[in-house]
Amino acid sequence: TGRISMHRFFVFGPCHSAWIQALEKIVKTSNKSAAVGTKILLDQLVFTPPLLSSFYFTLAVLEGLTPAEGINRARDMLWPTLKVNWPFWSS
Repeated sequence: TGRISMHRFFVFGPCHSAWIQALEKIVKTSNKSAAVGTKILLDQLVFTPPLLSSFYFTLAVLEGLTPAEGINRARDMLWPTLKVNWPFWSS
């Protein structure tokens, strides 16, 4: 729990805040439904993969694994996690 909290506070929080601000500047449309759909699509395709990778890498290193092992964990876990995550947003 402490490791996840550290990741959320030091990595996810600042990155997500900057990402949401960027989306607000990038996605400009008067159609609110189109804006929401575009933001979700960009979030899931552009932001989520690197964020999940950083999550798995950071937790591995905080658990005492080497950076190389952290990279391997991120590589191994990214696609299975995305396969579970993406259907949620497409339903």
